[in-house]
Amino acid sequence: MSTVLDPIASRLETLAARFLVDQRLPGMAMGVVLDGELAWSCAMGFADQASGRRVEADTMFRIASITKSFTATAILQLRDKGRLRLDDPLVAHVPEAEAIEDPFGPVEDLTLRRLLSHTSGLQNDVPANDDLWQLALWTEEELLARLDGVRVLAPPETEWRYSNVAYGLLGVVVGRVSGQPYDAYVREHVLTVAGLSSTTFFPDTAQASRVATGHGPRRFDDALSPSREFDSSTYLADGGMWSTVADLSRWATVQFHTKDEDKRGDGDRVLDGRSLREMQRSAVLADTNWNLAYGFGWMSRRLGDARWVGHTGSLYGWRAELLFRPEDSLAVVTLVNGSARPASLVDEVASLILQAHQDRPPDLPQGPPQPLPAAQRELLGSYEEDEYGFGIRVEARDGTLVVLEDGSASAARLTATDDPLVFMLGEGESVGERVVFLRSASGAIAGVNYVGFPLHRLAYVAR
Repeated sequence: MSTVLDPIASRLETLAARFLVDQRLPGMAMGVVLDGELAWSCAMGFADQASGRRVEADTMFRIASITKSFTATAILQLRDKGRLRLDDPLVAHVPEAEAIEDPFGPVEDLTLRRLLSHTSGLQNDVPANDDLWQLALWTEEELLARLDGVRVLAPPETEWRYSNVAYGLLGVVVGRVSGQPYDAYVREHVLTVAGLSSTTFFPDTAQASRVATGHGPRRFDDALSPSREFDSSTYLADGGMWSTVADLSRWATVQFHTKDEDKRGDGDRVLDGRSLREMQRSAVLADTNWNLAYGFGWMSRRLGDARWVGHTGSLYGWRAELLFRPEDSLAVVTLVNGSARPASLVDEVASLILQAHQDRPPDLPQGPPQPLPAAQRELLGSYEEDEYGFGIRVEARDGTLVVLEDGSASAARLTATDDPLVFMLGEGESVGERVVFLRSASGAIAGVNYVGFPLHRLAYVAR
C-alpha cells in the first residue's frame, strides 16, 4: 500500500463499508490508483447473495456504459489510421441510417463526431413496439432493422442528449470499417494491447466462477432478487462489457499517456497522446452549471476546483463508476452488483486522495541537475513584446528548456526540432505551437517568435 494513502486508508475502508450498509447493497469492489498503480482496494459483501459467495479482488462486474470509452477508442484508432473521418456522415458507413427520421435537416447531419459527443440529437433507446412494459435491448442486426423507428429529437449540436443508440451505431461503424466484428476488433486492438485480461463482452468458462450476480433494489424488506440476465450482444457497443477493479484501474492508467511523445503501439498505449487528450477534452457542456461535460466516450466532472474525467455505468442490477485525473495519475474505480449509484462515495474518495496527493512532500533531488546542452545556453533569458505588453522567461530546468509566461508559475517544456533555433511547446494550452528564436545581424539571440508573437530579448545589466 502506498505510504501516501496510509493516513487515510482506514477512512477509505469506512466510507466504502458505510456506503454498502447504508444503501443495503449485496456487494461492491473499489480501487484507488496513485502514481499509475493500484495503491488501495477493497472487496466486500456478496457476489451472489443466494449462494453466499463473497466478492473477491478478481470478481467480475458488468460495467455498462463505461463500455462507451472502449467504443470511442476504437473509432479514434480507425480515424488515426485514415480509415474514417470524425466528420463523416453516419450514412457513409451505415446506409441503413437513411431510415432515421430527422425533422431538422438531412440525415447526413448525423456525423460520427456528433454521435461520439452525444450532440447528434438522436433519441436514447429504441423501445419495443409490441410491449412497452419491457426494456428493449437489441443486437446490431435488430437495431439496424428498427432504424425507421428512430428519431432525431433536437437539431444537432444545439443540446447535449445522451444516446445509447448513437454508440450502438458507432459499434456498427467499427465493425464495417475494420472488417472485423466489433467485439473481436476491441478485443484485439484495445483490450489485448492495454493488458486487460479480465475485461470481456462474454465471460468464458474459466471466468464463470468469478462473475457476480446483479441484484435489483430492496423494496419493503431485506429480500433481494437477482436482476434479469442480459445477453451482451443485445447492447454490445454501448454497455456490454464485464470487468474487474484491477482491470478498470489499469484502463485508467492507459488514459494517463497524454503527452505528444506517447505513441500508439508503445507498450499499453492504445492511442497517441494527442488522441487521448482529444477524447478527454470537453466537447460539450452537459449542464448549465458547468459541472458536467462530455468529450468522446468520457465525461468531465467538476469536484470543487478540480476537474475529473471518467464515466458511469448503469444497468438493471449493476452500477459502476470510473474517475481519473491524468495530470496527477489518480483514479477511483467502484463496481456494485446492486441498484444504488456510487457517485457520492466516489466523489468523496476522489477528493480525499487528491488532497493526500497534493499534501505529500515533493521528491527531493537525488543529485545535481542535468546540465543544459551548451548550444542552448544562449537562448536563456527574458523576452518581451512592447505593443501587447506580454513577456516570457526561458529557463533551464534539469537539462531541459522551459518557458514561463508572465504571471504564471507553471513551466512548459520546449521540445527540440531538427533546427536548433526552433522548438515546440510540449504542454499547456498552446501545446504543439512553434517557438522560434531570432538572431540579429551580428548573430546574437535578439528575440523569439513565441506562438506567433514576436518578442525582443531584454538585456541583463549587471550591477
